[in-house]
Amino acid sequence: MPHGWCIVATAVKGICRFAPTCEMTTAMEPLELEKVIAFVADRIARKIAYKVMLDLRKMPCTMSGDDSGLSNVWEEICVQVQYEESHCWDIYEQMIRDLVESYVDELPIELYNAVWLQTDPGFDWLYASPETRNPSPAESTSASKWVYDFVISRADSWSNKAVRRYLRRASERD
Repeated sequence: MPHGWCIVATAVKGICRFAPTCEMTTAMEPLELEKVIAFVADRIARKIAYKVMLDLRKMPCTMSGDDSGLSNVWEEICVQVQYEESHCWDIYEQMIRDLVESYVDELPIELYNAVWLQTDPGFDWLYASPETRNPSPAESTSASKWVYDFVISRADSWSNKAVRRYLRRASERD
């Protein structure tokens, strides 16, 4: 296994499964390393999105009312992303942002950097000339925003019986 894989495998222990031993004789090409970093960042975003979804599913109150048929905040977010945002969307959006940020802030620096490198500032930093690079440029806003977008894409495609029923009734009213 190339040396670059060893570094990534060490950084993502517990998230991805790589062979525990490596041959450190060949160097990984930059494009291969980018793909590995993107893969790791995707796994991290999926894991955080799942945790956020579980946290929101544990919150029983919804602002759509008891007659909505929705039983938790995650379902409420899903119908608002898939149908239309309510007057309470800002509250839900902030809940998601706060949860994402708390999980992103808990990441070990190597995993955090993998996520940050997927953002526009991370990409720009990666391809800037070494003379102009800030030695530690990562900031949590863009990394959290990237994971937030991942959570919203999950909400856009997530469904269950209550969500489908709500969306069907909403489309019938239109």
